[in-house]
Amino acid sequence: MMKIEKSQEMKRRPVMRKTSSVMAPSETLEPAAPKKKELIFVPNRCGSLRASELLRSATRNMRCIEWDERIWSLLLIRSPTAEEKAMLPEDLNTLSRPVEEGEKIDFFLSHSWYDDADAKMEVLESVVERFKHKHHGKTPTFWLDKVCIDQSNISEGLKVLVINVMACEKLLVCCGKTYPTRLWCVLELFTVFAFTDEETAFRKIDFRPIVEEG
Repeated sequence: MMKIEKSQEMKRRPVMRKTSSVMAPSETLEPAAPKKKELIFVPNRCGSLRASELLRSATRNMRCIEWDERIWSLLLIRSPTAEEKAMLPEDLNTLSRPVEEGEKIDFFLSHSWYDDADAKMEVLESVVERFKHKHHGKTPTFWLDKVCIDQSNISEGLKVLVINVMACEKLLVCCGKTYPTRLWCVLELFTVFAFTDEETAFRKIDFRPIVEEG
């Protein structure tokens, strides 16, 4: 169960009507006493699942997406036009594929959808070229939330986000000006440091700053 503070001050206050222009001494208002805060409880639905159940669910539903420059240039757009939407399948989950047994995803893409799409694309192209040079022409695989989580059942995918992060070889951080302000981005970074020692965490993270024009 999670505790959330609820302030009594959020309640609507009665409207005071002024009956005269001068207030008698006996009518002087006293400073309001501090309002007490009470605790209310809300159910933590994720907490009812065992770690083993979450691991099985993550393994069963783990997906990745291959590199395709044309597709990626469209996927990174936060608010695509109708024409751009028409160039992608209605079900974006079909752009990804199940991870094969023994396979490890190369990159978990950690980024803010509010950062510039073209600038992120330039970073990705650089990462892909370096990867291809290192792996004899092989292109990397990625975990991208928009295509690797079933968008019709997002809550189930988010329950195992931590497992998805740790299942990838690298956490690719495309850090633009809004990245530090996005809670999910912070959680993804925190996950790596929470489940590994500092030295391993720094090896796992591939940090790429985004330089936006203007």
